[in-house]
Amino acid sequence: MCLTLPSLELLLNRIRKAELQNLAELLLTQRMFETFSSKSKMVDYRAAIMKRAGNNKLVRAKLKRYLYSHVTTTATDTRNLLGVNVRFFNKIQNLGLICATYAEKNPFGSGEVKYFTYADIVKCYENAVFKAEKAHYDATHAKNQQRAKKAAETKFAQTKAIIDNLDIRVQKVKSAKLFKNALDSKLKFETEKYYERMPERMDWELPTLQDLQNAPVADQNRWVDNYIRHQLTNYDDIDIEGLVGVHQMYAADLRAKMTAKIRQVYPFYRMDTYVQNYLER
Repeated sequence: MCLTLPSLELLLNRIRKAELQNLAELLLTQRMFETFSSKSKMVDYRAAIMKRAGNNKLVRAKLKRYLYSHVTTTATDTRNLLGVNVRFFNKIQNLGLICATYAEKNPFGSGEVKYFTYADIVKCYENAVFKAEKAHYDATHAKNQQRAKKAAETKFAQTKAIIDNLDIRVQKVKSAKLFKNALDSKLKFETEKYYERMPERMDWELPTLQDLQNAPVADQNRWVDNYIRHQLTNYDDIDIEGLVGVHQMYAADLRAKMTAKIRQVYPFYRMDTYVQNYLER
């Protein structure tokens, strides 16, 4: 694992204005300050410092040391940088491998918010005890991940087997009656929804049967499909919610299985062809 810290430019942006001028006096040359004083506009110390650090390795090293020892980050960011969980992080704190620079009351809850300098993070990361403990942690973590992966694969296989063995039943209704039944079902659904949502607060009117009969063909085909799936099959009675992987398998397995089974009885299902080919206008 490689310790990836924020860039010096990002860290410099987190330095307070009061500190920024002191840092500029530490890193910039007298000539640069004389140049600044000859200009009437506000001095961009950050840009000047980064330019100076980019042209001089010693200045860059000084800037790095300063930022690492002055800029702090939260415990969460520190854990992420070190690649450890809360339990392991508490352990290395108890071992004295890393200590918070300061803590303040959590404004959004109970307890304290601890802050750590990047210098302390680097020091901890390079500590031999940390490296040994981290190696053991990584090995254990890898084993746990492998076990979790195998367990998930087993659960996935079990879910797929359940879906493959589902008994999907489809009730047959004459094609000519489907349209009327589908519109009646749609109208009932809209009526229930209308009164559940308190019509006095709504800006739309309850549709009539005639409205549904004059609706676009694409909508009518969808209503027929919905009627078949929800009223003429046991789709709504299938209880597989909560099974591992069920949402990933829904489109590829369950929905495909349901569609294939329904099309054995209603070939036009999900084909957007019922109204055009089966309905006498």
